[in-house]
Amino acid sequence: MLHGWHAALFPGGRSGIRRIRTGKYRDHAEPMQSALRKTRFWAGLREHHPHLTPTQNKAINKLHDAGPQGFEGGMSTEKYVNLCGVSRATAYRELKALCDLGLLTQTGVGRATRYRLREQALEGISPPASSSTAR
Repeated sequence: MLHGWHAALFPGGRSGIRRIRTGKYRDHAEPMQSALRKTRFWAGLREHHPHLTPTQNKAINKLHDAGPQGFEGGMSTEKYVNLCGVSRATAYRELKALCDLGLLTQTGVGRATRYRLREQALEGISPPASSSTAR
């Protein structure tokens, strides 16, 4: 079935010699809805946290694309170093800053420390969680 602009551009329902099939490029049920969710996520993130570095944005984007389960093993300092091309010290500082802003949650200690995007951050930007850990 042709809609709006399709019908205006192809009144016969054909492009060349093949019949136009609208929506056949989609490989899952709601591509536009997921794109809209991601756009809203980034708009809210930039509004509430305009000072994020490009490397922090890159890591958040990777975690967001991986979804609520995160990618295999969660984000570690080493993965951040490889993904963003920064030093280990910078990776640690930036991941810690994202935790302090309430965007990531930290699990484990030492070499087993992993970071995941907070589920609240996936649903919409929320204020930072109060931190009870001492520095």
